[in-house]
Amino acid sequence: MSGKSFRVSDGDWICPDKKCGNVNFARRTSCNRCGREKTTEAKMMKAGGTEIGKTLAEKSRGLFSANDWQCKTCGNVNWARRSECNMCNTPKYAKLEERTGYGGGFNERENVEYIEREESDGEYDEVMNH
Repeated sequence: MSGKSFRVSDGDWICPDKKCGNVNFARRTSCNRCGREKTTEAKMMKAGGTEIGKTLAEKSRGLFSANDWQCKTCGNVNWARRSECNMCNTPKYAKLEERTGYGGGFNERENVEYIEREESDGEYDEVMNH
């Protein structure tokens, strides 16, 4: 290994093969470890934080290193070894959940009935000013 750490970016994906589980860059259409094609089963990743980098690490005068990361949720800077923010518990890397539009819970609405409204004739109502 070259010593550089892998940075997860939004859109990166986990190989759907349970035996592999390799994290692939978003641009790949197949897993670079086992060759399996990216499918809808592939779990998309999102970054919950970004590394602060060399410039900000130098400004901290030794408090932080370039590998430490800033939480996207609360802005707290975390040590590189942390996998989740120590202030708000946002994970450094998380699986991007599928957005289905379903809110879930007690009052799940399956068959929504819409009330028909009368079309306006396009004219304005008269408003009386006194």
